[in-house]
Amino acid sequence: QGNSLFSSSYANLWEMYLRSFRLLDAEKQFLIAIEKDSFDVIAWKLLGYLNLIKNKLKDAEQIFTKANQIDREQVFFVDFDFACLYSLSGKEDLAFSSLEKALQKKFSDYARLNSIPFLHNLRLQKERWTELLQKYFPDKLK
Repeated sequence: QGNSLFSSSYANLWEMYLRSFRLLDAEKQFLIAIEKDSFDVIAWKLLGYLNLIKNKLKDAEQIFTKANQIDREQVFFVDFDFACLYSLSGKEDLAFSSLEKALQKKFSDYARLNSIPFLHNLRLQKERWTELLQKYFPDKLK
């Protein structure tokens, strides 16, 4: 196992590449990080998001599965990543189930839940979405 600090310290750079749609640069950096440390959950997760952006949903699923195998403690909330994948795949029931698992494991980024485009399909189901948010963020929905 390599040094996860190496790749984790570059997570902001990779996210910048993703947000500026420098996808080839981002992919190259993710693969370098994984080559240096195949147990780097952050690099695997971001590579998965790159594949979501590229609409390579099967590849994203394989990558998130790998991240999930590495992150057995769910420190990095891979269930949230699966929720994004399933939402994009039109599998709303699986998406809501995965999202609820992440919330049960203390995923608490309310702003991200309401802004990440990958969960748009879930937010369209207003009653179900509101019920889930009310359950885990009652102070935000007064």
